[in-house]
Amino acid sequence: MIQVLRGMKDILPPESEKWGKVQRIAEEVFASFGYSLVITPIMEKTELFVRSVGEATDVVSKEMYTFKDKSDESVTLRPEGTASVMRAYLSSPEWKGRLLKVWYWGPMFRHERPQKGRYRQFHQFGLEAIGTDSPYVDAEIIFLLDTFYKRLGIYDIKVEISSLGCEACRPKYQSDLMNFLAKNKTSLCDDCNNRLETNPLRVLDCKNEKCIGIISKAPSMLKYLCTDCDTHNRVVLGTLDDLKIKYNVNSNLVRGLDYYSRTVFEFTTEKLGGRQNALGGGGRYDGLSAQLGEKKIPSVGYAGGIERTIMMMDENIIADNKNRIYMAILDDKTLKAYLPLVFELRKHYPVDTEDFKSRDVKKHLSRADKSGVRYALIAGEQELDSGEVIIKDLLHKKEHKIKINLNDVLASVKEIKKIVVGG
Repeated sequence: MIQVLRGMKDILPPESEKWGKVQRIAEEVFASFGYSLVITPIMEKTELFVRSVGEATDVVSKEMYTFKDKSDESVTLRPEGTASVMRAYLSSPEWKGRLLKVWYWGPMFRHERPQKGRYRQFHQFGLEAIGTDSPYVDAEIIFLLDTFYKRLGIYDIKVEISSLGCEACRPKYQSDLMNFLAKNKTSLCDDCNNRLETNPLRVLDCKNEKCIGIISKAPSMLKYLCTDCDTHNRVVLGTLDDLKIKYNVNSNLVRGLDYYSRTVFEFTTEKLGGRQNALGGGGRYDGLSAQLGEKKIPSVGYAGGIERTIMMMDENIIADNKNRIYMAILDDKTLKAYLPLVFELRKHYPVDTEDFKSRDVKKHLSRADKSGVRYALIAGEQELDSGEVIIKDLLHKKEHKIKINLNDVLASVKEIKKIVVGG
């Protein structure tokens, strides 16, 4: 038997139904805030990620799935979504120079050690607002995400937020941080010692227990912010206060990619446990377009892990089954007679007919219970002869017997809806 590759997994029903639930709510919430769907290729030129994500990052140096295609060109399975969206924006004459607000959804690839809620093929949803430097858009995305997670029934979350400053104020901070870390070099892990030579800011992102105590005493970027960055940060935090969004200012918060500046934030939860407790993260990346060889275009975004989001969802919220109906047909003659009604019902509700096989009522109800539906419609020869159907409420253990007319399926559906909707 050929097994699935390590760090990758199949997603089958009923788990896949949870994914559909998340995607539907994402589409509804994001559209209400003016974000449209964007779809980019899962494979890009390697240069895109080297230049945008940063050659010294773990993603580029250790984790990317990179190979030569048949034209001997280096290509990479996308490890994240923002660089691809920016590349698409810069490639579009229609959008270049205008504000673009989009969201995406799809698989990403990183060759790292599989961990809780993170696979080598993992999935993210993301939001990007390209072409705006407004701090209100930073706050809008955070408020939008708070709305989105709560629509999924996820309340045990908090926002960690900070600012990384800009090219005007960050160099002084980096110099002082470098001096601080150099004094503690012998106590840092090997990865952090390597980061000292490439990007000392990323030491603050280390999850090694040995380094965390040292990092907590490091200088705070918030004390180095220039006037413009400080004003931007204050407006973001003030707007979140006005919107009643709870947050924690974490001066050591950094993101793992090189393109971030000014606002950075994460949505975290204690329920995931350990140091890998983020549902997702984002921030402002005003310099990304310049790293790709274009003029500076202010932008802000977020990427959230779908696997981790689903892990956090309450099962009662996930199971979108209250309006699903299981059709329990007891014999072949009744099955044929009731099929037009079944298909008309499917215009209004998801109707589970299993495999269109007739079974005794006990077996049908056992299958209905396992599928998690609330209602089972039961019909056999007796119901066919009397022009009836039994509606069994599996949640409240009640039965309703109603008259139907198989020659008028529209009217019959209305009669069934009176019970299903009323319940």
